[in-house]
Amino acid sequence: MRPTFEKVSRPTTASFRCYVRDDPFFEFNWHFHPEYELTCILESRGRRFVGDDIADYRTGDLVLLGSNLPHTWYSGKPRKGARHRAVVVQFDRDGLGSGLFDLPEMRGISRLLDRASRGLQFIRASRSDIASRLLNLSNARAGQRIVILLDILDRLSRATDAAPLASAGYQPAGLSRSGQHRFDDVCTFLNERYAQEIIPSAVARIAGLSPSAFCRFFKSTTGKTLTQYVNDLRTGHACRLLVETDLPITEICFQSGFANVSNFNRRFLEMTGATPREYRQQFISPNE
Repeated sequence: MRPTFEKVSRPTTASFRCYVRDDPFFEFNWHFHPEYELTCILESRGRRFVGDDIADYRTGDLVLLGSNLPHTWYSGKPRKGARHRAVVVQFDRDGLGSGLFDLPEMRGISRLLDRASRGLQFIRASRSDIASRLLNLSNARAGQRIVILLDILDRLSRATDAAPLASAGYQPAGLSRSGQHRFDDVCTFLNERYAQEIIPSAVARIAGLSPSAFCRFFKSTTGKTLTQYVNDLRTGHACRLLVETDLPITEICFQSGFANVSNFNRRFLEMTGATPREYRQQFISPNE
């Protein structure tokens, strides 16, 4: 199965992304991205896929992934009462400062990142301590975040139990440089215009491709059609408006770019498992 490209979106006020993933189950989402990724499983068990390596994982699993290395954690079908939580950090090698890891003081971390090209699992490495630090990182103030991340990477660089995952001959996935720029241009356009009418031929021109070639490129890169991708963007925007505002659902529908309420309700239910009204209700305090 060909992995799909994931466009990692980091906050505009941060140089890297750190979040706690909390899902009813971890679905099979075979993908890759240019960013390095450090994942610590807080509560889950299932199968981990990294490159050509397949292995069981459980709570405490700690893995550092290199750039463009396909991966997914799959917990199987959801079970009643089960929780699946992980802390995930995604960062670019130059995102913390161009040349930072070329400094003499950073040689240990630089070697760690080089070794992560095959994926690294830390068998012991005081995993509970790293998990605690990652949770602190997810809640840290802006000025503390880089310090905490570098401290975590430094500790991992000195761990003696890091085991590579993918085989030595495995070649990571990846878009060509021109494909990466093409996809970035398309994503920028869609993120700025998703609430407006999206004309496929216009998006194809942004990518510098014919409409048919663009459809093939976009589907093979994202695993979704252009319509599905735009609907996901619109639904995500609608989710934020439902939680953060008191706007009527009909107005949210049109502000998010949907042409009619029935289509909005149908797409929203498909993506979230709830109607817009039910989704909003989940965020209302019982005392209100």
